[in-house]
Amino acid sequence: MAKDSVSMPMASAGIIGMSPDMKISGIEFDPKAFVIAVFVVVILVNLATRFTAG
Repeated sequence: MAKDSVSMPMASAGIIGMSPDMKISGIEFDPKAFVIAVFVVVILVNLATRFTAG
């Protein structure tokens, strides 16, 4: 895995997750779950671009 893709979710989580308990449209939201979801999306996008480019 590329090192730059690892730092992206933490940066976006730092921007979005200012409070420990986020509320999006009245739903309680776990920041850790959001970080994991962003990390998975970054990896999927990374793999997709690798396969389509190569």
